[in-house]
Amino acid sequence: MCVNLTRSIHARILCTGCTRYAAVHACRVMLEVRPVSRPFGPTIPRLMLGKALREMRERKGMSREEAGENFGWSEGKIRTIENGQVGVDKVDLAALLALYGESDDSGELDELRKQSRQRGFWVKYGPVQKTYATYLDLESAAKKVSSFDLAVVNGLMQTPEYARAAIEVPAPGIGPDEVERLVQLRAVRQQRLTADDPLGLWAILDEAALCRVIGGPEVMRVQLEKLLELADLPNIDLQVVPFAAGAHPGTWGSFTLLEFPESLRPPAVYIETRGGEIYLEDNAEVKRCNLSYVRLCATALSPAESKKLIRSIAREL
Repeated sequence: MCVNLTRSIHARILCTGCTRYAAVHACRVMLEVRPVSRPFGPTIPRLMLGKALREMRERKGMSREEAGENFGWSEGKIRTIENGQVGVDKVDLAALLALYGESDDSGELDELRKQSRQRGFWVKYGPVQKTYATYLDLESAAKKVSSFDLAVVNGLMQTPEYARAAIEVPAPGIGPDEVERLVQLRAVRQQRLTADDPLGLWAILDEAALCRVIGGPEVMRVQLEKLLELADLPNIDLQVVPFAAGAHPGTWGSFTLLEFPESLRPPAVYIETRGGEIYLEDNAEVKRCNLSYVRLCATALSPAESKKLIRSIAREL
């Protein structure tokens, strides 16, 4: 992995007076993540198959250009297959294995090929925009999500009532059936937080997201209580950037960093805007977002102080 978010955050926070918390957090999230059975899209099998094919090519001592020339393919096609961006059909898989002098006697690679062409788990909840489907696919493959949210609570932590209000009010053109499908889909995503091998979540919220009463006082109070419950889970860290912090790196907007099992693929950054979703995968761009997250973590209240602030806001509702 080109950019190790955990290591960079650990190193930076050592200079901010938060040494103990950073060390504990770094040790915990760097534990090996074991494969588990859970709803996922085609991303995981595509990445696994691409990684296996890349290793075979490298054992053969062949470049991507040389491999592609054997089939009249471009270097780019080999690269996209190995990076898990596209799947391969049965004929192409057999041709690549023959070229590399490898076999698939166990059938495991062909099974990955089949899985890589399956539909995502979210299709049962109705159609979603292609860019959102891409995010769902990436999130289902991630081992850790580090999010900063400026205006609303992150979808992975929303109650159904809060989610319903957060979806339908900003997008009045969405019908009630579609709203309910999206609420159900968020509930399914949240199941990973309490799975046997849970998704790691480091969530930083601006205080504005806690003070903005979405859905009414009672809905907001229950939402804040939900945040406190989630913050007690061992795989979740929750911090709040208080108003008193003034300007901070997150004032430009919300963003999410996704980390994946080691060697599966480099980290990615997801940014949602009014004009559409943006995905950053370039090493330099991801590194800049990592640095912003490091600074947000240092600016935010500690997890314990963040809980105190959430309780205080809840009492005032």
